[in-house]
Amino acid sequence: MSAINDQNYVVPETKRRRSSIESQALPGLTFSFTMIVASIAVPLLIFSSIEIKKRLPEIMPDMEIQKKYTTFDNFYEFYLSEHSHEDTRALHYAATTYLIQALIFDERLLFAFLIAAGIGYNVFQCTLFLDHGYVEMIALLSSALILGRLFTGTMWKPLKVMIVCYSLAWIGHFVFEENKPATFTYPTFSLAGDFKMFGDWCFPILQRLMNKIVAKFNIEKSVEEVALKITDIVDQLKEMSGKAA
Repeated sequence: MSAINDQNYVVPETKRRRSSIESQALPGLTFSFTMIVASIAVPLLIFSSIEIKKRLPEIMPDMEIQKKYTTFDNFYEFYLSEHSHEDTRALHYAATTYLIQALIFDERLLFAFLIAAGIGYNVFQCTLFLDHGYVEMIALLSSALILGRLFTGTMWKPLKVMIVCYSLAWIGHFVFEENKPATFTYPTFSLAGDFKMFGDWCFPILQRLMNKIVAKFNIEKSVEEVALKITDIVDQLKEMSGKAA
């Protein structure tokens, strides 16, 4: 009798909706929790990198700096010289575009990568006496994979992004530029350089597009007319308040 009742039992509508929502929920940690973790971790990592830069010469007075570039501004000029071929830059733009859309569609991946970049920069400050960036690169990529797995609930998301982005970039270096990627010596600076180079290419295009839109629809004139009307209304209100007084 109980078996028959179990077979004829109808799941209530509220339970069905709840189970449907739960099945659609993203795996891993919630967006709010990962945002809180990143908002705490990133400033701490920035502070620790400043302290490492300040105290490391005192701790290791005999340390001889092997890396040629210790600041991003100096490195970026070298970075651009390593990406002089237009096809190399095009592949880097494609890789950065893919990375940006991946971070937009799952912000938890953005928080994981931000923390990983902070860890990578701290390791960079600690390994200035090395003439390579393999230790920094291992720290950067492994922390991105681990945090990406922890935050999103799957290893595939961060791994897929890394495979696609690095493949596109390295094709440009080995096929067109025919040089060694700067990632092997300055992995964290190279990642920042990708975004800056993408911005230097993208923002002028967006600016020209906005200028054409403004010219086509005469937006500037419309804004000026609205501003004049607002000014007139303000003047009238002042006159009314003066008369009332």
